[in-house]
Amino acid sequence: MSASDVKLEVPAGAAASTADTMGVPGSFADLTLLNTKGIRVTVRNLTYTVQSFRDKKETAVLLNDVSSMFNPGEMTALLGPSGSGKTTFLDLISGRKTVGEIDGVIHFGGKAPSTRFLRRHTGYVEQFDTLIPALTVYEMLMYTAELKRPLEESAESKEAACEKLLEELGLAAARDVLVGSEMVKGISGGQAKRLNIAIALITDPSVLFLDEPTSGLDSFTANEVMSVVKRLNTDDVTIIATIHSPTAYAFSLFDAAMILCSGKQVYFGPNGKELVDYALDALPGIEKKSDGHSDIEWLIDVFTRADRDGTADTFATVYRSSDLKSRVDAALDAVDKIAANPDDEASRKLQVDSSTTVPFSHALWTMFKFRTRKNYADGEYLGPRLGEKVFLSFLIMTLYWGIGDDHSDANVVNVSSALFMWTTVGLFVYFLTLVTYGRLYLSLTGDYTDVVFC
Repeated sequence: MSASDVKLEVPAGAAASTADTMGVPGSFADLTLLNTKGIRVTVRNLTYTVQSFRDKKETAVLLNDVSSMFNPGEMTALLGPSGSGKTTFLDLISGRKTVGEIDGVIHFGGKAPSTRFLRRHTGYVEQFDTLIPALTVYEMLMYTAELKRPLEESAESKEAACEKLLEELGLAAARDVLVGSEMVKGISGGQAKRLNIAIALITDPSVLFLDEPTSGLDSFTANEVMSVVKRLNTDDVTIIATIHSPTAYAFSLFDAAMILCSGKQVYFGPNGKELVDYALDALPGIEKKSDGHSDIEWLIDVFTRADRDGTADTFATVYRSSDLKSRVDAALDAVDKIAANPDDEASRKLQVDSSTTVPFSHALWTMFKFRTRKNYADGEYLGPRLGEKVFLSFLIMTLYWGIGDDHSDANVVNVSSALFMWTTVGLFVYFLTLVTYGRLYLSLTGDYTDVVFC
């Protein structure tokens, strides 16, 4: 069921009054909320401001008055030029922004989402991989399952869930292949992207966020990845993806699209012919599509040129006064009037009282089981670390041998230097490790909710 051909429906008894209030024939989604299996995400008048980098006394508006609706069973594309606010919008609705001022309303299933719900029942696939190179594909997935699936679930059930995902995402052949890194040969880029998606799906999320899932992939692999995502788009899963420059086929898989330019909303509605017709008929001063352009290539050119030429404000003004925007507002009004009535399973998820499913002790044991044991059995891991310590210890010994025997005042500086080197050299090593694995480190902290640790 696509977003473009579904009529607006409301529960019996409310249909007439709601239809009269809206005054529009239909909308993008089935609003019979009593029949909704999943969780609908609604955003209304969202504005996001942060402190300006150029002048700390001023603020910069990164998103301005954005409204939209994301429905279970549908896949929505967030489009726009680089710097238009796509990832910012995705991070805001997924609860990953911890700075700045947010105005507007973000609802999941008609309620403001708690941090506990967002951490436990949504999945986020980052643009860049945050995988552990020393683990195999299966171990990486099982590691995440041990950390994020319920403690009372049996090991056999977790293993079966991992095997099922590997099969569904076409990773069964790479089950026992190391993830690898720049230095160690491992899985391909497309397989790494699909493994990231599998990690997000292992907890059966109600809402799946993807940040540019096709970036860095060739057209065949990009189509393959998006086809896999589309197959996973069941009636009870809402999928929202930023996508920078999709292929025509990959873009055709999306049910709806939202387009941003310079932080302003210039389109939200059905994908396909209605989007192209809107651009051709409503937007002023645009070049007509040539024979050599696909629809998506032409659309990206149109909105990128508007962003560069400073006509994004004009496009945003046209959209705000369009019938399309009226339909969006009418649909959002209908949701507010009907109120959200998700099914029992969705209600249980929205009322979750903990952001984790396992205690810290189990998480620590899991890390030792999958990472520490494997690291200390790996010569490539241990060799540089032990060798470095031995070399630095020998170097410090040769520099300061016997220096402590001299207790004169003139030798205090040398003794202090020896103590300083002795206590801080190890810290320098760990600081470099944090820089090297910066994104993984962020994933382990409370600012990021998707992957590796509880």
